Parts: sequence; C-alpha cells; structure tokens
Amino acid sequence: AAFHYFQGPSPLSARARLGRLLATENPANYACGGNLRSAPCRVRLKDAWDPIKFPLSTPSDQLNQIKGLLHQSCVGKGTETVQNLAVRTSWELIPEQVDLEQERLKPVLNDILAETRTRLGIAKSWNIRAEFYKMLVYGPGCFFRCHRDNERLPGTFATLVIEMPSEYTGCQLRIFSPSDMTKSMTFFGDPTTVEKSGGRWT
Repeated sequence: AAFHYFQGPSPLSARARLGRLLATENPANYACGGNLRSAPCRVRLKDAWDPIKFPLSTPSDQLNQIKGLLHQSCVGKGTETVQNLAVRTSWELIPEQVDLEQERLKPVLNDILAETRTRLGIAKSWNIRAEFYKMLVYGPGCFFRCHRDNERLPGTFATLVIEMPSEYTGCQLRIFSPSDMTKSMTFFGDPTTVEKSGGRWT
C-alpha cells in the first residue's frame, strides 16, 4: 500500500527542510525503511466477505479473486494520466475498493511516522500524517521505471510504501535524491520464512 506524508500548515516547510538535509554532510538521509513485526492491518475488499489472508501466495483462489478487481496502473503524462506498459506494468486497487482495519493500522503508522521523523530530521513542531493512496500488486516481471511521484495533495513531501507479507523471490526499489545520489532498498522473499515476516516499509 502506498501512503503520502503531509504536514501543516505550511506545505513548503517540509520540502525545504529535506532540501537542506541533502546539502549537509550526510545527504543520504532522504530515505529510510525497516521491518514490521506483523502485518500492519487486515485488508478487506469491499466486494468480498472475507479479509485478505497474508502472506499472499500464488497461485491461490484468493489471488484470483483479487485479480478480478484490479485496474492496470497508470502514469502521469503532462496533465493527463495514461497507461504506458513501457514505463509501468503493475496493477492496483483504489481506496474506494479497500477497507483497512484502522484500529490496528493506526499504531503501526504512528511508529513508522515517529521513526521517519527522527531519521529524516523532520521538526517535531510539524504535524505529519499518512494518507492511504492506493494498493499496488506487482506480479512476476512487473516494474515501474524511474519516475518522480506527483504531489497528490497540498503538503505532500514524501511517499511511504508498506509491503504486505507475500511469497516472492525478491525485488529492488531504487530511490534517487535531487543530488543524483541513489539509495537502494532490496527486498528478498523467502517462502520458508514468509509466515514469520510482517512485511517492510520504505
């Protein structure tokens, strides 16, 4: 699931702060991540009775049910949003299709926000929060080429990605800073330990 951070009341303050961080002696502090002890919440599709069971495996009846509700992910092109399979091949569910177990998700997000605030050097006086944007599904060979996330709402200054427990062989997320530095987050899946994995966040 992808979330965005917001702060208020001034939407430019956080971005300006991150810009100053990139100019310091440790300019790599533009991205961070970690492991989750358990799945952050139950996820229920609004057209289904039962919540999604994690770890998600393939093939499975549950995955087939999800596939029937997926939309092909799009990319931005100027002021338009279009499909371009040369740039992005993932699939997605939009918030209107998904119910998240807020009671369990809220403390997980609070912990992530607190750690992100510390590791990225965000001032404690700024109110930051995470907003659910969409749930993405990457199948074998799916990709999203180098891009810059759009500012979906005023005050957006970062993107949070939460990886739910799933069976897979691995993937790599590469994050680029304005100073052309690159930080790579590599996720290796292991079917023998996936039951113990709570997923990861970046």
